[in-house]
Amino acid sequence: AVPREHFDRLNDEQAVDFRGWVYSQVLRQHQKLSPEERDYVRTLPLFRVGDTASYSAPIDVRMLPSHIELDDVLPFSNAGDRITAYDPDYERVFAIHPMPISELCRIVAARQPVGQPIPLDHIPVLKRLLRSILGSPGIDDFDLASLNIPNVHGVYVHPSDLYSRSVP
Repeated sequence: AVPREHFDRLNDEQAVDFRGWVYSQVLRQHQKLSPEERDYVRTLPLFRVGDTASYSAPIDVRMLPSHIELDDVLPFSNAGDRITAYDPDYERVFAIHPMPISELCRIVAARQPVGQPIPLDHIPVLKRLLRSILGSPGIDDFDLASLNIPNVHGVYVHPSDLYSRSVP
């Protein structure tokens, strides 16, 4: 077994190479790993998180559903969310399952406070993300309840504030 501390002793280039080597070995040998070895590998910092230089262990990452693009989620999440793109190998080899849409909606909602303006360059990204979320299988109103939407002035509001409650 590779002690986790070995990753900390490597410079950035060595760490990337070493992670790649360990990852490729696990992919090739995963069916031969004992349950204990598989559990151990799930604790190694192998996966790049978001668009940062940080790495996390498979047990610590949150994988997006297959139809959601990482680039569409990153502007609406924090590095601490440890989000990674969907990868069938992560699911098959490391037993990481995609997060439910309701969890993704909660992550995005945390970065959409009511009254906060949305940066103009985030509007097309949010539009793509919302299309993907709305196209998700099994989506329901409960999943969407936490999301806020920018109004005509580019300020986040609760969706119910976008339409009139009475007819003149």
